[in-house]
Amino acid sequence: MAVEGPERPKPLPVAKKSRMEMNVRLLLNKCELMAKQEPIDNNCRLEQYVETLTEMIAELKTSKDKPPKEQLAEYIKRASFLKGVVQTASLNTPSEKVCIIFP
Repeated sequence: MAVEGPERPKPLPVAKKSRMEMNVRLLLNKCELMAKQEPIDNNCRLEQYVETLTEMIAELKTSKDKPPKEQLAEYIKRASFLKGVVQTASLNTPSEKVCIIFP
């Protein structure tokens, strides 16, 4: 006679993320961290990362394993903000920077 303990609750289903989505999340977090910690002026690496991130998000949109619309919109919003930060850093005058931020 085996004594059985209390029945364990089943874990909640977690939406499985595709490899592409995981890579987008990792690169997005890395870009945000770089933008906070390193000087943005003439940061070619950050600029290249943001460009690659934009391409990866475009691929993710057309992927068969694309994330929910809300999550995809969040990735796009965060990437657009980073792109704006990189563009703003390359401008010289404050008035040019304001025109980029508030078109």
